[in-house]
Parts: sequence; structure tokens; C-alpha cells
Amino acid sequence: NHSFLPLIAKGIVIIFLVLFAARWLVPHLLHQVARTRSKELFILSVVVICLAIAHLTSSMGLSLALGAFLAGLIISESEYSQEALDKITPFKDLFASLFFISIGMLLDTGFLMDHLVLILLVTFGILGVKSMLAGFSTVILGLPMRYAILTAIALSQVGEFSFILSHTGAQYGLLSQNEYQALLAGSILTMAVTPFMMEIAPSLTILASHLPIPERLLTGSYLRDVD
Repeated sequence: NHSFLPLIAKGIVIIFLVLFAARWLVPHLLHQVARTRSKELFILSVVVICLAIAHLTSSMGLSLALGAFLAGLIISESEYSQEALDKITPFKDLFASLFFISIGMLLDTGFLMDHLVLILLVTFGILGVKSMLAGFSTVILGLPMRYAILTAIALSQVGEFSFILSHTGAQYGLLSQNEYQALLAGSILTMAVTPFMMEIAPSLTILASHLPIPERLLTGSYLRDVD
């Protein structure tokens, strides 16, 4: 229990730092930079803020990925968030490409072929569970069945941050190498098949509209109540 106390203390400190930076520090800093009307200085400032926050979390024993995530949250609270997003979009595309290249390099294709059945089961399990959760949540909100199907398919794949979590789990021994490779391969396959699933999503919504489903589920109670 005592080993968790420093980690909890660090988490509390980071939360307060994030709140302070999001509400006062970063908006004020970006405002001063924007007054210079220098595009280059604005881009450099955003990059430096992101790197500084990532370094801060790393120096406190947390991950760089968490720091980058928090940096995005902090900048999003500024009135210049949209401008910052427009300016760093080329960096986003570049680093996203490098990220997925690195994910592909981590995949053991030999393990994939040797355990193809297991990985397919993992893939369909991920797609099935995430689709049901996303679709059910949409239905609970009172949206039409069409929205539920589209949402379920769009959110069925594994998100990018899951790769970071699974890699960290493997580093700390929470996942064996075989378990990590199975999860990694299954996650990659979910992302690979998502575009094809999105292609057939409209047809599935039409098919669902002809099934014996209660009218309230098809039309959605939320939109009907709004009308």
C-alpha cells in the first residue's frame, strides 16, 4: 500500500498542474505569442508546450504518452485551440504515420501465422464486445437504430492509446509476450477491417429497418421527444 502513495501523490500534483496550466498559464502564454502575429513562433510555442508537459510526466515516473495526451487537453482549453490544431495538422499526419509504422514493426508475423485461429477469435471478440457496448450505449441515449449501428461499427476497432497501454503492460510483466502479440495482432486486424465494415454499414442499417424491431428502437425516443 505504501508503494502506491507516491504514485497517488504524483497523480494529484499532475491534476492540479493540468488545471492550472489549462485555465491560466497556457491561455495567457498563447495569447502573448499570438500578439506577435508570428506563425513560426506560434507553432514552436505549441510544440514546446507539448514536449515540456510530456517531459514533466516522464520525469515524475509516468509515461510520455500520458504527457502528450494531457498537453492536448490543456491546449484544447485555450481560445487558440483551433488555430493550434490547424498549425500542427502536418505534424499530426507525420507522427501518426510513424506511430503506425512502429506498431507494424512490433508485430511478429510468425506468431500471427502460427496462432491464426486464436488471433481471429481475439479480433472478433474485440469487434463484438466493442460494437455491442457502443451500440447499446447509443440506444440507451434514445437515438435511432441507424445511429446505433453506425456508431457500433465506427467504434468497434481498437484505439491508438490501447497499443501504448498493452505495450506498457508487457514491459511491466502484466502481459506475457504471447498474450501481448495476440492482443497486438488482433488490434491491428480490427483497424484493418474497419474501413470495409464502414462500407457495408449503410446496407446494415437498411436491413435492420426491415427486421421485426419495436418502432421506438427504430426511430429513437430522444429525437421523437425533441420533436
